[in-house]
Amino acid sequence: MTGVKWLAEMVETAPAPIDSDTPYRQWETLVSDAIASTLELAGTTRDSLYEMGFHSLYGGGWWSQNE
Repeated sequence: MTGVKWLAEMVETAPAPIDSDTPYRQWETLVSDAIASTLELAGTTRDSLYEMGFHSLYGGGWWSQNE
């Protein structure tokens, strides 16, 4: 593990920026955007289901004049 420690110290002292046009950076951006979109969709779906449940219990129906 001394080799790993040496490499870690070397990388910490001289970090190199990564170009935005490398395939790995593009893949990272693509996957990150996909995860963010999926989480947003899940949240929107959850909120819609809760709203539909609320309206089916407390609002609308044959006894209500509001539709």
